[in-house]
Parts: sequence; structure tokens; C-alpha cells
Amino acid sequence: MKNIIEKARKSTTISTVLEPLVRDLIEKHKISTGQEVRFHKIEGSEVFFYFVNPER
Repeated sequence: MKNIIEKARKSTTISTVLEPLVRDLIEKHKISTGQEVRFHKIEGSEVFFYFVNPER
């Protein structure tokens, strides 16, 4: 996850572009690793994501 965020930060300095860029990097990570992404909402509006290996 840190790697995805670091790539996004290096790719742009405009925060409005960051969201689509992070989404694109998440999709690339899913394709290259086979992992699934999970989103979790905490404390109202804070949302974070993490990757898991798919259940078989």
C-alpha cells in the first residue's frame, strides 16, 4: 500500500488528480498480484483500503 501511495505522490502534485491516479494504481496492483482490495470506513468519513489474498 505504501508503494502505491508513494507512486501517486511522485506522479502528481495536484490533489484533484490524486484520487483517479490512486484508483488506477490500485487496479494495476490487483492485476499484478491477484489480490483483492477492501475498503473500510471509520469515524464517519475516514476511509482506508488494504489488500488481501482472495479466498479459495
